[in-house]
Amino acid sequence: MSVIYSTNEFNIYQDKRKSTIFTITNTNNNSSLNSSETFNILFNSITKTKLIDNSSKIHNVVLFEPSSLEDELNDKESIFSAFENQKDITQHNHNNHNHTENIAIIFKALRVESFTQFKERNYKINNSKNLQHNFILNIIYSLSKQISYLLNNESKCFYKLDISKILVIDDCKFIYLSYEDLKEVKENKIYIYSPISTNSDYLPPELKFAKSIPILVNYKTIFYSLGLLILDLCILEIPSCGAVSNGKYDTNCALETWKSVKCIKDTKLYYFLERCLCDDPEKRFLLYI
Repeated sequence: MSVIYSTNEFNIYQDKRKSTIFTITNTNNNSSLNSSETFNILFNSITKTKLIDNSSKIHNVVLFEPSSLEDELNDKESIFSAFENQKDITQHNHNNHNHTENIAIIFKALRVESFTQFKERNYKINNSKNLQHNFILNIIYSLSKQISYLLNNESKCFYKLDISKILVIDDCKFIYLSYEDLKEVKENKIYIYSPISTNSDYLPPELKFAKSIPILVNYKTIFYSLGLLILDLCILEIPSCGAVSNGKYDTNCALETWKSVKCIKDTKLYYFLERCLCDDPEKRFLLYI
C-alpha cells in the first residue's frame, strides 16, 4: 500500500494491486484522543450515513512495511481477506509487544483525495476557481449528514472545520476526519480545554474572540463554521468587510458581498447560509430547504 494523504491524526492508503481499495488508519499520535470508542464514533458517522460504502473495520491492525504487505497480498483476492488473515498474527504480536497497533477502515472507491487536491483538480478541469454548484450542494449534504448523525446519535459534534481534514470520495462524498475537533455535547454546550488558533479560516465569532480557556460554547459553532466554509468556496475568500466589525463578524456584509457575486438572492443556498451565519448561536440552524 502507498500513502496518498496524511494528517496529524490519520493516514490514508491506496492498495497498489487493487487501486479501488483504500484504508484509513489512525496515527496513534495521541492515545487519549484516538481511543477505540472515539474511532468507532467517527466510523459510524461515515458508514451509517452511507458516506462510505462497502467498508470494513479492523481492530489491532499491524502496520506492515509496504513490501511485506504486498507479499501477503500476492495470493489474496482482496485486502479484506489479507487483513482478516492477519488477526492471529496481530494477536501474537500484541502479546509480544513488538508491533504497532492501529485501527483501520477499509473501503472501496474509485477516487479518494484531500479537499485541496479535489479543488485544484477541478479548477484545472473547469479553468475556473469557482466550484460547480453541484459540488457545493454535495459538500453541504455530506457534512450536514455527518454532523447531524453525531449530534442525534452520539451526543458529540465537531466544534469547527479545517479544510485539511476533509476527505473527498468519488467527487461526490465529503467526510470530516478528526479526533481533536470532536467534542462531547452536554445540554447543547461544548467545553473546549485546549488553545484555539485564531488563524483558522472557519472559526465562529464566539471562538475567534475567546479570551481564555476553558471555553463553553453552544454546539452550533459548527453550523457557523460550515457556513463560512461554503461562503469561502463560493466567493474564493471571505470579504474583508465581513471579517470583523466592533469585535465580531459582520455577517450581513459578507452575505451581501456574496449575493452580488453569485446572484443567489432568494435561493435555497442563500437562506441556508443565512441560517448558519446568524450572530446568535441559539438561532443558527442546519437546514437546506
